Amino acid sequence: EFARTKTALVLRVSRRDGTQAVLKCLTEAGKRYESTAPAVLRGFDGRGVAQVLASYHDALLLEYCAGPALLDSENGEADAIAVPVVGEVIAAMQTSQAARPAGVPTL
Repeated sequence: EFARTKTALVLRVSRRDGTQAVLKCLTEAGKRYESTAPAVLRGFDGRGVAQVLASYHDALLLEYCAGPALLDSENGEADAIAVPVVGEVIAAMQTSQAARPAGVPTL
């Protein structure tokens, strides 16, 4: 188990070909708050976000992004590591030519 939040259970899984992936299963709260996630992630097509490998109802199979988990950082290191990464992700998403799916609000 990678993480359990109010909106999802997130698991690291192995695909048939042996590659690693992430399975995100939405909870009832997740179904309310993250229902547009598959369309949004597909729209960005891996540019600044995890690539959607497959989806079925309330479950997403996402590419696994290797690297240290920010939750493993100690003494406030997580924020120092995360802030530049979040900035890079937002910049990649802003410069993406992906069309915003209908019904998805802007930030």
